[in-house]
Formats: sequence, C-alpha cells, structure tokens
Amino acid sequence: MTGSAKLDIYRKGSDSLLGRYYTFRLHPFSLAELDSKQKLIKQGDLLNSLFDDSIQTNKGTMEIFQQLETWGPFPEPLFAQSMQQLYLWQRNRIERLIREDLRDISRLPELSQVEMLASLLPERAANPSSLNSLSGDLEVAFNTIKRWLEYLKALYYHYEIKPYYKSLTRALAKYF
Repeated sequence: MTGSAKLDIYRKGSDSLLGRYYTFRLHPFSLAELDSKQKLIKQGDLLNSLFDDSIQTNKGTMEIFQQLETWGPFPEPLFAQSMQQLYLWQRNRIERLIREDLRDISRLPELSQVEMLASLLPERAANPSSLNSLSGDLEVAFNTIKRWLEYLKALYYHYEIKPYYKSLTRALAKYF
C-alpha cells in the first residue's frame, strides 16, 4: 500500500502492473467519521444533506472539529495530539513526497529548489498567486515553475482554484 500518487502516475507508464495492485483513494478522516453521534451520509443523499437543516451540532462535535483543526485529519498526528509529533509528521511527509515520489516520477535534478517552492506555497495559500513572482523568488524560468507545480499537483501536494468571471476573455486576461 502506498500513500502517494505513485501508482496513479505509474499507471500512465510502460509497466502495466496487471493483477498486482488495485487502486483505492483514501482520504483523511472527516468530522462525521470521528463523531459517533453523526450518521454517515450515503453517496446518493449527499446533495440533499447539504441543504438539510435537521443536522445538529453539539458540544462533542465542536470539540472534534477543534481537534481536526489543530492536529489535522491524518491518523498519526490526530491520535498522538502532540505538537512535536505533528511537526515531525509534516516535515517527514514533505521530505518523502519531494525526495522520493517526485524524484521517482520526474528525474528532476533541482529537488532542493522544489523544496523551496513547496515551502513558499503555504504562505501564499488562499491568495491570488503569480507564477512570475514565484519564478522571480526562486530565480528560475516561468515554464520551470509551471512544470514543478504540475508535478506537485499530480502528487496531491496542492490544488489551484481559478478565479470565476462571467466573461471568459476577462478571466483569461486576469489569469495570465
């Protein structure tokens, strides 16, 4: 079992791995999974439950939400509830993602610069970001930053939310 996107990437490669693995997408814990009082929502009822007013929160649910907010939804730091364990897990995750997974799928020689890019991204989260400013900060070409971000996106390190505009031409002008 692997906790990365390696098999998803390798599926596009030359080795078929036929009969040697089965792909499951495992997500971190959700609030409903950790709260025994919450009933799990079935896949077909998801849209209806989003607008349902009968779902109530209680003190226990809010405490679980606070734990998820503090420790994150991944089992190791969540159950340990130690800041030292959380920082160690986060650092180990990023290091393993870049030094192993990214190295295996891309053969990039500039892994230390990609690590610097990965350290810059959390500071710019939830803000409009410019690839030009990232390329200037790291002193690499625009296309290189774009390629590195695509690799990190393929490994589920980040995702982008593009701005919404009614006018497609305005959206393209603002985005690029």
